[in-house]
Amino acid sequence: MNPPVVQGEVIAGKYRVDRVLGRGGMGLVVAASHLLLPQRVAIKLLLSDEGESPALSQRFLREARAAVRLKGEHVVRVLDVGELDSGVPYIVMEYLEGEDLSEVLRAHGPLCTLDAVDYVLQACVAMAEAHAAGIVHRDLKPANLFLATTPGGTKLLKVLDFGISKELPSGAEGGGASLTQTREMLGSPIYMSPEQMRSSRSVDARSDIWALGAILYRLLVGRPPFEAMALTELVLQVASADPARPSELRSDIPAGLERVILHCLQKDPAQRPQTVAELALALVPFAPAGGQERAERAARILSAAPEAPQPAAPAPAVRLELDTTAAASPGALESILPTARTVARPARRKILSVVLGAVAMAALALGVSGAVALRRGPPETEEAPQPIAAVAQDDEAPERARQGAADVPAGRPIPPEPPSAADEPAKAAPPQPSVSPVSPAETVRRPALPQKRRREPAAVAAPTAQSTPVQPTNPFAPPLK
Repeated sequence: MNPPVVQGEVIAGKYRVDRVLGRGGMGLVVAASHLLLPQRVAIKLLLSDEGESPALSQRFLREARAAVRLKGEHVVRVLDVGELDSGVPYIVMEYLEGEDLSEVLRAHGPLCTLDAVDYVLQACVAMAEAHAAGIVHRDLKPANLFLATTPGGTKLLKVLDFGISKELPSGAEGGGASLTQTREMLGSPIYMSPEQMRSSRSVDARSDIWALGAILYRLLVGRPPFEAMALTELVLQVASADPARPSELRSDIPAGLERVILHCLQKDPAQRPQTVAELALALVPFAPAGGQERAERAARILSAAPEAPQPAAPAPAVRLELDTTAAASPGALESILPTARTVARPARRKILSVVLGAVAMAALALGVSGAVALRRGPPETEEAPQPIAAVAQDDEAPERARQGAADVPAGRPIPPEPPSAADEPAKAAPPQPSVSPVSPAETVRRPALPQKRRREPAAVAAPTAQSTPVQPTNPFAPPLK
């Protein structure tokens, strides 16, 4: 396959190709210089045979656009994306000086515990940013963890290829193989979780946690947790076999660190650490200085991420729905949400009913006491009228009060002919448990009085301080002197 670009070629009118940095089964990476700025960049180009599915190119660019959102120091920065005139897509990234961890392992073998844990902690910070942005890497491996040398000479780990090397070409069965390693199937599947081997579409952040545990295993003992000569054998091991304990391969690995690694390699995602922040905090006791700060940073990044899953309904819509319900069932609404707005109208109705009922009961009691007073005669001394006494304007006030209390809420006019005094208590307002009904004997003894012209119910509901109770006329009482 001919390379899509050659040395000296200019890409997008501004990037001149200097040399080839690396080549994989599906990608080519070249170093280039910006023609207008003193800047070196790395450009990754997708290699694909003619006639291969165009979904590869679409996925390549789609995942590159997702990676542009990641700005942390532990993530390789994506500067630009585009397509050559030939249709080959490319991604422009920051240029890094250093080596990836696969090269470190080949050159130096297993790492010391402090370095291995420190590198994985830095990867946790990068993955926290990715997971907070909704990006699952799906292809974490030592070759994608780059140990860059900063201008100050320190080592800074950066994660490469966010979501770019995701799955097999469209239509392939058992998706989950690395896009850059399609022709070398044992490359990335060594670090794949069981669920990703079944289907790469349904994986979540916990699949990346499996990969980080497998990488830490490899950094400490020099080999991955599962090895096989054929892909089918590897898949069976990952799905059903337990990895060898790291302490069996290296005796100086702390028991607590071994538990953290095996925790990441649980077959069931629910049994692993649920976030990279949880994994980072578990690694702090085995990390060098600065490990606690990195773990806390990962936790802060994830805690600041917006909650994805269930949008809350807007408050006005809920309030409107509750108001509509209040008209039909105020009692139910009060038991759900007794707010001032939704309960105000039912409460006013309830208060009005209580007030009218109290007025009716008071008037009823006044009528009874008036009847008793008629039999006993007028009092020797006239006392100042009580406020409630202003309600009784004549002998028929109890009946008007009871009928007014029953008729006013319903809005019906007062009938011209009232019922007899004997029947009136039966048609009064609804009985209250605390008030005893008037005995029939007292109502029968009361003499019938001539009918008078009825007044409006407003006189019942609006007594004034200037009102003077009318002295009842009793034909059986002696005349007043």
